[in-house]
Amino acid sequence: MRWWMHWNEWRRKLKIIRVLLILYGNSPFIALVKNVKMKQSRIVYRCTIACSFLLIIAALYRGLSINNLIVAENTGDIGKHFSNTVLIDGILSATLLFGTAVWLLFLSGDLKKFSRKAWLQAVFIGLTFTVFGASLWYRYPTSIHLPAFLFVGMLLLVPLVWFGKNFRQ
Repeated sequence: MRWWMHWNEWRRKLKIIRVLLILYGNSPFIALVKNVKMKQSRIVYRCTIACSFLLIIAALYRGLSINNLIVAENTGDIGKHFSNTVLIDGILSATLLFGTAVWLLFLSGDLKKFSRKAWLQAVFIGLTFTVFGASLWYRYPTSIHLPAFLFVGMLLLVPLVWFGKNFRQ
């Protein structure tokens, strides 16, 4: 038997397989690619949820530390001239941390669906926390909460950049 006869036999078998795949659904390769894409969306979703919960914890911690600011004002550790400004800044930072966490919780569902607009917003938030944490940690190396902001930003930013090609809409 000549080699082209074997080739024709294989072509006939491939045609049968293609017809069966058309009748019974997608190819196994496409199912594998969809499964990998689902895993990628799950990774992005879980990292976004983790960042949200870490930011909620940071907001609660910041909100609970407002009492320390009031005590510092009353004992004279913070001058009366600056105490109101420091108190307002503390309340505002706790509120903004909580608002950003809630914003990420709302974005997480769209990120799971690979929405491009949600991706841009989450990348902006991740870059903001990363640059804020890294630059201020460089300036104030003894501060312990600035590496935490750097970690939160990187936790959000790395999966978004890694799987960024999937966000096309």
